[in-house]
Amino acid sequence: MKKLILFAVAIFFCAADLSAMVWETNKVYHSDSVGRDLRYGVILPSGYNWQTNKYYPVIYFLHGRDQNDQTWYEEAYETFMGTTHTNEFIIVFPQGSRWKGAIYENSWFEYANGYMGAMCKDLPNHLAKKYRVKNIRGISGISMGGYASFRIAGCCDAYYNCRYCAASSMSGAFVGPKISKVLDGVSTLQTNEIATAVAPKKFIKLFFDCGDEDIYLETYNLAEVNMDMYNCLAALGRRKNVDVVFSRPEGKHNWKYWRERIPAHLDHFSKQLALFPDINITSSDEYDDVDAAMGDYILKGTASHTSGIRKVTVKQVSASGTKDLTAEGTTNWQCALNLEEGANKIKAYAVAENGYTNWVFVNLRVPKEAKPEIELLSHKAGEKYFTYDTETEVYGTAYADSGISNVYASVRGQNGEDAKVELDAKGNWAGTLPLFKGNNNIKIYAVSGSHLTNSVGLTYFRGSTDFRIKKVVINKKRTSLSLYVSNITQTNLVWETPHGQGKITFGGVEIPLTQGGWTRQNDYVSNYKVRNTDEKISGKIHGKPNKDFIRCDLKLFTTNSLFYEQLQKVPFNTYVPLEIKLDQSLGSTNIFLDSAGKYKSSAPWF
Repeated sequence: MKKLILFAVAIFFCAADLSAMVWETNKVYHSDSVGRDLRYGVILPSGYNWQTNKYYPVIYFLHGRDQNDQTWYEEAYETFMGTTHTNEFIIVFPQGSRWKGAIYENSWFEYANGYMGAMCKDLPNHLAKKYRVKNIRGISGISMGGYASFRIAGCCDAYYNCRYCAASSMSGAFVGPKISKVLDGVSTLQTNEIATAVAPKKFIKLFFDCGDEDIYLETYNLAEVNMDMYNCLAALGRRKNVDVVFSRPEGKHNWKYWRERIPAHLDHFSKQLALFPDINITSSDEYDDVDAAMGDYILKGTASHTSGIRKVTVKQVSASGTKDLTAEGTTNWQCALNLEEGANKIKAYAVAENGYTNWVFVNLRVPKEAKPEIELLSHKAGEKYFTYDTETEVYGTAYADSGISNVYASVRGQNGEDAKVELDAKGNWAGTLPLFKGNNNIKIYAVSGSHLTNSVGLTYFRGSTDFRIKKVVINKKRTSLSLYVSNITQTNLVWETPHGQGKITFGGVEIPLTQGGWTRQNDYVSNYKVRNTDEKISGKIHGKPNKDFIRCDLKLFTTNSLFYEQLQKVPFNTYVPLEIKLDQSLGSTNIFLDSAGKYKSSAPWF
C-alpha cells in the first residue's frame, strides 16, 4: 500500500511539472552574424511539454546596460511567473552585451555581422528549430534594451526576412549620440532616426513608458527624452493613444519600476499579437537557405487565425524577376512554383478575415549543376561521314545528377531542311535519324532533370545520283565533245579525287575516266588529264562540300578512228542518250541536241 501511495504521489508531481511554466536559463545558440555562441533564457508556458500540437508567439525581452540575460531571472522571476499573460507566449531573454557597460551601440547593429543579424536571423532560426514557435513575434526591453527594441522593430525587415508585429519599451534610453558616448563610450542613433524607421510600419503597435522621476545618473531626464520620442512619432503620422501609446507613471530608473510595468507590457502583447494570423511552411524549413532542384516545386504550408483566413498569396523573386501567385487553399495551402537556378526568395502571405497580414520566408536555392554528360557511341563525335542511305542509326549514353529528362536530335540539311527526332532515353539512348541529300549537320541533345542541356555533334554527307546538265557541245568538225555538269552531291568528289572507274557514254561514244587520270590540285579541285596519240581528255571537278554545287567540266578531242566514227554518228536536231558515272554516282537521261550540236539548259536531271 505504501509503494502504491508513493507511486501515485510521483505521478501527481510529474503531472504538476508538465503543466507548470518553466524558466530555462543558460541556453546557447550560435550566431553567425556575431561569430560566436550567445546565451539566452526562455520561459515555456504551462502545458508546453504535453500539448505537443500547440504553437506559441514569441516575445523577446532585452536587458539594459551593465546587465545580461541572467538579470531577468534574478530580478523578475516572480513577476513573470505570477503574471497571467506570461502563459500565452514563449518568452526569450537574449544576451546583448559584448562587454560590461557597452550595449546596443551602432557597431553592435552592423547589419551584416552584428546584433541585428543575431536578433533577426540567427536567434529566430534557432528557436524555430528548437521550440514550437509561431511566426508572430514581439520585442521589448528596458533602458538601452528599450532603445534597441524600437530600433530592431523598425529596421529588421529591411535587412532580413523577419519582422516583429508589436514592440514596447520601458524607460527607453533614447538618448542622443553625444550622451551615449559619455555614458558608455559608444554611439547611438538620434531619436528622430529611430522614429523615422519604426513610425511607417503601422502594423507594429508601439507601447512605451518611462517613470516620471527617471533622472538617469542624476543628470539625464529620460522621462523627457521618452516624451520627445512620443511627439516625434506623432509628427511622423502615428496616432496618439491609438497606434502609439505612452505613459509617465510614478517611478524611477530601477527594477522596482520595471517589475511593476511588466504586466502592462505583457497585456499589450497579448492584445496585439492576437490580431496576426499564423502562417507556416511545411514543405521545407523556414528562413534558411534550402537546397532544391530546378523546375516544378510544390510549396506547402498551413495558416490559421480565430477570424479565419481570407487568402494566401506567394511572392517569388528569382533571376528572371518577380512572380505574384495565389495559393490553393487557406488553412492548408499549396502553391506551384517553377524554381530557377540560384536563389528563389519566397514569401508566403496569409491574410486574415480581420484584415491583418503575416508572412513567412524561405530561400529555395537551386545549386548550380554541371551540364549533363552525353557520349556518342555509334559514331565518333565531330567526325564527317559519307553514305548513300536515307537514314542512320545513332546510340550512346547520357548522365546527370538530377537525371535525364529527355534526349533528342536535330538534323539540318544544307538546303534548309530540318528535322527533330525524340530518341529513346531509357537508361541509354538510341534512335534513327533521317538524312537529307548533301550535307547534314547533326546535333544530339541531352536534357537533365533540372533543365540543363549538353550536346554532341557530327556531320553526314548523303551522296546521290542527282546531276544538272548545264551544257553539251559537239564541234562542227565532230572531233571534240564538251560536257558541263553541276549539282553532283557526292562528297568524296570534292574531299578526295574519284577512286573508281568512271565513264561518260553519249550517243554511242564512250569516254572512259580512269582512276589514274585524276590528280589533286587543292582541297576543292581535282584535275583529270589523259593524252595519247589518238585522243586527249581533260576535265576538272570543283566546288565546296558545304554547298549543293559541285561542277564537272569534261572535254574530249579524238583522232582515234573508233571514237571518231562514233562521234560522227551522233545525230543533231534530235534526242541523244547520255549516261554519266563518277564513282558511285550514276545518272542517265536523253538530251536534245540542236542543229548546231549544242544543248544548254538549267533544268534538273534526275
